[in-house]
Order: sequence, then C-alpha cells, then structure tokens
Amino acid sequence: MRGLHSGCFSGQVHQAKTPGAGQERALDFEFAYRRLVDAEPADAARVSEEVADAFSDSLLTAASISEQHIDFVCRLLANPLLTGRRGLFHLVTGLYLEREKLSAIQAQRLLACMAANFEHVADEDPAFAVGDFVARVAPPDRALALLREMTGKAGARDAVSGIFLGLDILLKRNKENAEFLAAVDAAVIAATKRAVELETGDDAPALRLVRQIERAFAHREKPDVLINRSIPVADDEDVLWFAGRDWREITLQDWNGHSDAFFRFAPDAFRYYLQSILCLAAKNPEENLLAADALVNCLDRTPNPEWWDQFLLDCLYGLRVDEYDAISSWIVMLSERKSYEEGSLTRAYRTIHLLRAEAEKDWLRRLKRS
Repeated sequence: MRGLHSGCFSGQVHQAKTPGAGQERALDFEFAYRRLVDAEPADAARVSEEVADAFSDSLLTAASISEQHIDFVCRLLANPLLTGRRGLFHLVTGLYLEREKLSAIQAQRLLACMAANFEHVADEDPAFAVGDFVARVAPPDRALALLREMTGKAGARDAVSGIFLGLDILLKRNKENAEFLAAVDAAVIAATKRAVELETGDDAPALRLVRQIERAFAHREKPDVLINRSIPVADDEDVLWFAGRDWREITLQDWNGHSDAFFRFAPDAFRYYLQSILCLAAKNPEENLLAADALVNCLDRTPNPEWWDQFLLDCLYGLRVDEYDAISSWIVMLSERKSYEEGSLTRAYRTIHLLRAEAEKDWLRRLKRS
C-alpha cells in the first residue's frame, strides 16, 4: 500500500513557541481565517505557517479547547482552498497533541467534520494528518466506519494515501481481533480500488480539474447583489432564481432553464457562480450546457483588449492568477474533447492568457508595495 508509514504524529511535529507561565494566548479566529483565504498563492505557505503557529500557541496555553477552536478547524476543512495548505496539517497535528483537552463531544464533532469534508482533500500531507487523527482518536469500529466513508468521498489519489495510513494503524493496533482485521482488509481492498479509479479511470482528469477549480475559486463568497442594473433587461426572473443558492447545488438543468442569468449577473455574482459552470461542464462531457457555450463565446475575442466589450471587462478582468489557471485548464479540457471549434478555443485561451498576465503584474505591484 503506497504511503504507509508509522504515523504523522509519531515523528517530527510542528513546534509552537511556549509563552511564559500563566499566560494564555488568545487567537482572533475570524482574522486568522481571513488571512488564510485572502493570501495570494505565492504568499500562502508563509501565512499558513504563521496562522498554524498562533493556533498551536493558543492550544498550548488554554486550559481546555474551546468551541471556537473546533469551529475554526471545521471551517477550514470545509474550504477547498485551504485543505491543501501546510497550515492545515499543523492544525490537525496540534489538536492531536492536545487531544486530552478535547471533550468527547468535541472529538466526535471534529471526526465528523473530517469525514464529511474529505472530498476537499487533494494532497498527501493533510490526508495523512486526517487519516492518522481518525485512526488514533476514534474508537476502532468508529474509525473504520469513518475511513470507509472517506474512501467514497476521496477525489484525488493522494487523498487515498491518508486512508491507507489510517487503515494501517488500525491493523497494527488490533492484531488480536480476527473479525475486525477481516473488516479492515476489506476496507483496504475498497481503498485500493478507489485509488486505481482516481489514477486511471475515465473521469480522473475531470475530477482533477474540478479540484483545481474548487480550490481556485474557494475564496469567492455568496453574493449580496445578484443583478447588474446597468444592463437594460426587462425580465429578471432567471437571475433572481439564483438568490441565496450555493453554487454546488445548481445542476446542469438549472443553468439551461435559467440561461439568461449569465449576462445579467453583477460582477461578484458572476464570479461566484462561474465555478458552477466550469465544474458542471467538466463532469458532464456529453451534455449541452448553454452557460458553457456563452462563456466560450464571451472569451472568443480579438487579442487587442481595447476592443473587448464591457461585460468581459466587468466580469472576467481582475480575477486571481490561480483562477485564470483553472479556466485555462478548463479550455484545454474542452479542446481535448473537441467540444468546440478549435479556433474559438484558441482565441479564448489567448484571452485568458492576457488577463492572467495583467493579474500577475498587479500582484507583483502589490507585493513591491508591501
């Protein structure tokens, strides 16, 4: 089994700085979360390490782990943008080291959060941390059930490595229970099958692209304003249908039934729901998605930005570099599927390349100022 070793928490761990006696280090959880979400990709590792330091300090100096600590970790686990960061690995490690401060209810809540959001985990480090935590903190039968649940949710080959690790720990810790070991062996077979599917299955490239899209756009929040009032359209019914809806709950049929919303969205609303269009097109190659057609047509522009229309500038100018990278990968996928005319996709790809170059220049300017 690839990736098995003695456990994340048995080797070198992240060391937090210990404050003086009697001092408790408070953590501004909302500020810490915003720092992680708003960090530019090139600066994300440093910010994650700093937040992990502060989180570990607050755990070390607290008499008991607060509900805010649990809320914070569950919030991070639910955000695909953050699950691949080194900081998450250190946060889970810190919780394990201070596990005796967890109440039984807190431990169960953490375990449920880890399993429920395992679909967001795409890298080995956080996968190892979660798999190890589940196997060591939960009772054996509960740990096995959670690892099975995580197997069904795994969306990346590296994530399955964390499941293998957890199962290996259960095997080593329950050698005398033949019935339980047989159940673990069956779970290993299921995890192996899932790993092969994610590595070689027909849907593997699409799943990897979906993970890239989700992580790139994860900082986008549900919009307060839906409608672009500067566009003179008589009927707002299609766009109002999206009010309050999470992008993940929208289906291909929903988009085709409310296609006029595409050009009616306010910029922030467009950028939030854009990830829905990208992911649905990636996962449904045989289906016609009118919003995907509209996006390709919108990007099929001359390479001279002076001739670009206002809609493109309002909605697609000013995204982050990793968001443009995700859209570029999406266009490449469409090209490989031969879903659209090649010249149209080439021009769309060039448009995203020009927009990305501007985003990179803007990031460098802000980096110099800071």
